[in-house]
Amino acid sequence: MCMRKLGNLCLLFCVGAFLTLTTLACSSSKKTQTAQKPSDRSESPSWVQQRPTNSAYYVGVGVSSKRGTGPEYAQIAKRNALSDLTAEIKVSVSSNSVFSQFENDNRFRQDFQDVVRLKAKEDIQDFEVVDSWENQEEFWIYYRLSKSRYAELKAAKIQKALNAAKAYVGKAQVQEKEAQIQSALNNYFQAFYEVESLLDEDLRTEVDGKEVYFGNFLVSEMRRLLQNVQLMPVAEVQTSILWGSVKAENQARFVLLYKDKAVSGMKVQFKSDGVPLESSQATSDQYGQLSAAFKSIPANKSQFELKATLITPESDSRLLNRILNGNNASSNLTYKVRKPKIFVTSEEKNLNQSMSESILANNAKALIAEEGFTVTADDSEADYRLFIQANTSEGGSANGFFTCYLNGRIVMERRDGTEQFSYALTQIKGLKLDFNAAGLQAYKETVEHLKKKAVPAMVGSF
Repeated sequence: MCMRKLGNLCLLFCVGAFLTLTTLACSSSKKTQTAQKPSDRSESPSWVQQRPTNSAYYVGVGVSSKRGTGPEYAQIAKRNALSDLTAEIKVSVSSNSVFSQFENDNRFRQDFQDVVRLKAKEDIQDFEVVDSWENQEEFWIYYRLSKSRYAELKAAKIQKALNAAKAYVGKAQVQEKEAQIQSALNNYFQAFYEVESLLDEDLRTEVDGKEVYFGNFLVSEMRRLLQNVQLMPVAEVQTSILWGSVKAENQARFVLLYKDKAVSGMKVQFKSDGVPLESSQATSDQYGQLSAAFKSIPANKSQFELKATLITPESDSRLLNRILNGNNASSNLTYKVRKPKIFVTSEEKNLNQSMSESILANNAKALIAEEGFTVTADDSEADYRLFIQANTSEGGSANGFFTCYLNGRIVMERRDGTEQFSYALTQIKGLKLDFNAAGLQAYKETVEHLKKKAVPAMVGSF
């Protein structure tokens, strides 16, 4: 009896376990099917199942998944619908537009399309919500915009932009007459910004009583303005320049003119052929003048070129910067580099007696010439004056030998009297059988000192 009950219990347990496992398996299967089942659009309106078209309206349909977007899904769908509507508005390029001139420039085309897309989203008005639909997975929305209404709005926008742009052009024309080029350009830039998103249109209008295609007219005016700015070296600029340190009178100077009037406040870029500059840019003063300052002229240069280029003011538009690129005034100067002319004199004494031969001066001249400098006998044409002062004194005697010491100074001055270089000759020793001969030996030792130390130091001072 007990065994029968135990068997029944086991049977019930097994049946229960089987039913439980079956239920779990079915539940798992249903969950898997639900996860894999696509969004159900069987009850969605026709505009969801197939994008609508309408000859009288521009259409925009947007959709957003509800998964992972939180409460923002509706806004995402609306943005998508607006982008879709904007994309349906076809842009036709007028043959009289600015854009038609650059149609084959891929970078210009891309920049223009970016501007148009941005402006189009900003300018879309009076669109209406036709319908919306959603299920557990998605949210859909349907916009439309009357084509006739859009045409009216666009015509009004073009007229408003042209009126504003022409007002800026009027200001620019007045400033141009006064050679206020920077201010004139700024107003032309403002005019361009007003019509930038409309450059695919012909923009036909009147300026100063003449019918023009405004985009083309505006670009032409800016180019003409820049092309009439002249950049030239001032009349007295020197193109022969000393090697080494650069004097103020050898700086490059230029002037900016517009129809013979000075142009102030504009920047110029400088580039030199391997010669360092104090600054790569300068701004024209009230007289239109500016200068490029050289730091120094390298020893390996026999000539070099300096190029000055007017910097076109940067606008806030990549399109405009691309249009105006290459319309910059420029000027080149070729400099011939010469090493300085040096006039050498000396006061040389042995034991306080003037010497018949200028040993140090003669050797200094030879050493300087070997370094590529010009030694001149005419003080009036020299760029620098080199003066050597030397004297010997008795130092004593021992074992039949006599000692003398040479002391002195080497000084090189510029033509204006300022010191370029100085060098002390200190206790240079000569040893011989008498004091006079010892003094002369000290001079010979000083010549070696000139070769190894003094003259290289002088060359290094430039």
